[in-house]
Amino acid sequence: MKTTEFVKLEKRLLQHLSPSFVIKGKLCFLAPIDKTLSGFYFEPSAFNEKSFYVTQFFLPLCVPVERLHLTFGHRVGSAKRWHMDGLDVAELAAYMDRGTNALAELRTPKDVAKSLRSFAGQSNPHIQEALAYVLLQAEEVEKASDIIDKLLGSMSQTVPWQEVVLRRLEMIQSQLSLSLAQVKRQLAAWELESVNNLKLLPFYRSHD
Repeated sequence: MKTTEFVKLEKRLLQHLSPSFVIKGKLCFLAPIDKTLSGFYFEPSAFNEKSFYVTQFFLPLCVPVERLHLTFGHRVGSAKRWHMDGLDVAELAAYMDRGTNALAELRTPKDVAKSLRSFAGQSNPHIQEALAYVLLQAEEVEKASDIIDKLLGSMSQTVPWQEVVLRRLEMIQSQLSLSLAQVKRQLAAWELESVNNLKLLPFYRSHD
C-alpha cells in the first residue's frame, strides 16, 4: 500500500478516534507533542499489496533519533495483519481506541518511565538509555544513575553504535555531576533535535 492510501484510511479512522489525533503520512499521533511522541504507525506487509500492519507505540524524544522506530510498541488487532479488501474500519478503530487511553495517560516523565519499565527487562541498551533519561526528567536521579553506571560498564567503544550511546551517557553523567538542571537542558536539546529530524516541529509544544 502507498502512503496516500494509508492517509485516506487514517482520515476514515479519525471519525472514530479522539479529536487530538492528527495525520502525517503513515503516522497518526496525538498532538501537540510534549516530550513523547505517541500514536499509531501504518506499514505495508510483504504478504501482499493490500495487507498492512498498525503499530501502537510511544517514543521518548529525549533520546536523539534520526528516524522513527517502533521499539516501544506493539501491533494491534487479533490477527495483527489487516487487509484492505473488505476491511471493517469500525473494527480497526475499536482496536486502536482500546490503546488510546494508554497513550493519552503518558502525560509526565513518571508516566512514561512506568510504561518503559514494561520493556526494560530486555537487554537492549537503547531501552535502558531511554529509561535512564526519562527518569532524569522525572528527577529520579539515583535510579537513573544506577542504569547509566551499568550501561557504561557493559558497552564497548569498538562497536560503532555502542560508542555513540556511550558518548551520550558520558556527557549526561558529566553534566549530572554539575546540576540536574543542566542535564534537563541537554535532554530538551536532544528532544528538539528528534522533533526536527522527524519533521514534526509544527506539532511540537515548545518549552522555551
